[in-house]
Amino acid sequence: MMKKLIVYLLPLFAFLSIQAQDNIMLIDSLFKTLSERGHFSGNALIVSNGKAIYQKSFGLADREQNTPNNENTLFNTGSVSMAMTAVAILQLSEKGMLDIDGFVADYLSGFPYKRITIGHLLTHASGLPEVDSLLPDWDNSKLISNNDVMEALYRQKRELAFDPGMSSMFNQAGYIILAEIVKIITRQEFHAYLENNVFKPAGMSMSHIYNGQEINEIEDAAKGYFFSPYTQMYEEALKSSDIGSLFPFTGTEGNSNVWSTTGDLLSFCQAISANAILKEETVSQMFLKKTDALMPGQTRSYGNSFSYGWIIPEAPFRIALARGSMPGFNTEIVWNLSEKRMIIFQSNDYLSFTSYNNLLPYSVGTILNQGVLNIPKRYASIELTNEVLHISNAQIREKIELFKSDPETYSFDVPGLEYLAKRLEEMGEVEKAELIKSLIKQE
Repeated sequence: MMKKLIVYLLPLFAFLSIQAQDNIMLIDSLFKTLSERGHFSGNALIVSNGKAIYQKSFGLADREQNTPNNENTLFNTGSVSMAMTAVAILQLSEKGMLDIDGFVADYLSGFPYKRITIGHLLTHASGLPEVDSLLPDWDNSKLISNNDVMEALYRQKRELAFDPGMSSMFNQAGYIILAEIVKIITRQEFHAYLENNVFKPAGMSMSHIYNGQEINEIEDAAKGYFFSPYTQMYEEALKSSDIGSLFPFTGTEGNSNVWSTTGDLLSFCQAISANAILKEETVSQMFLKKTDALMPGQTRSYGNSFSYGWIIPEAPFRIALARGSMPGFNTEIVWNLSEKRMIIFQSNDYLSFTSYNNLLPYSVGTILNQGVLNIPKRYASIELTNEVLHISNAQIREKIELFKSDPETYSFDVPGLEYLAKRLEEMGEVEKAELIKSLIKQE
């Protein structure tokens, strides 16, 4: 009977193996196509059934030196760093060294907001002002430190945006405060705590916190670029006139500036899953929905919720998201907790409103779930943004007519085109803005 069962199952296993190989080929085709279009430069790692099935690098880590990205290339993970800060806080909670429901003022002497708890900070429910509003006149050639942020908070005592726990809004300052709490309780620098208690036990041998000056001395670090609509060239983001003003924010800890690789990020997630850096009951708490996940400028959460360092979307599967961006960089982890699947990608060619990165998880997910390759269409707004300042009004009209006439290739995204028109107005390009708006109305 057993031999017959094995004979019957062999074709099934063969089919599953062929299907898995087909999926890998489709994933490779997806990333190759986007790379050839100039829509993706970075590293991708895909996990299925708990095992890495695809890991590949695309594009250049350093365009001046023509250095390609490789699996050991370091990228700034941006707000993905918050997931690691949350682990540090939860570790101290497990040891009884802090209370998640405890008031921040009980740990930081003189903290001016008496009703804010550690839990409020973890779930973006504090109502605190954001870092850039605290330091509006900062010299853009200098780094902002955690001490600078804390001093501004204590000195200004700004009014909260809402009562703690009554609403939520993504907040960088809260995670800077969490790093300071770790520092006070453990009596060691935050980056040292992460090294010894998160990175090392998780097997994250490449990961470190670096500021915007230190990273220039690191050999394996990628430079962050974006294709400038103004110069029609790839520019190093932190040196550009357009977004180089964000350089000071590469100096803080807790909220950002962990530099890591796709392999290390996988190790981090695997250590969580294996209860190697947190207990099982703590991990369960980390992936529960806590508050509505509102981002700056949003009035709806679109079904997303904040948890401890992660975003939990409304989905048919248990999904955890970690997303982060810094000038020229983007990192994303999409973790299907139900089916042990994971999409990790990091890019060093990024500007939010001219990027296709947010489409990648959907395209990869379609391959893994359905075995179907859907190459993202070219967005009309993105294609036009990259050319609009260097073409005539007649050419703009031709472009938009092309976008409308070829729906198989282009997505005629009206909101994106409206945003482009708004930016053109702000730049004084009123005639081009009015032309785009008039052509949208004709749709």
